[in-house]
Amino acid sequence: MGFTTWTALHDQLLDDLASGQWSVKSYTKGNHSVTYRSLKEFKEYIEWVREQADAEAVTVYGRTYLKPMGRNDHG
Repeated sequence: MGFTTWTALHDQLLDDLASGQWSVKSYTKGNHSVTYRSLKEFKEYIEWVREQADAEAVTVYGRTYLKPMGRNDHG
């Protein structure tokens, strides 16, 4: 199966787990492909894909520098 986003792949993995269709299977996203052979491997893969989906959803902002506030006690 091919997926365009980590979130879509994560959703499909959860659907497969809920429906009991998690037997030996392969998933592909871009050039990333994985085949798992046990429920433990599958759950570990779900967690890894969740981390990728979380990173994919993060909005990046420029760095903000704080200006010191309050009294200047340096004399």
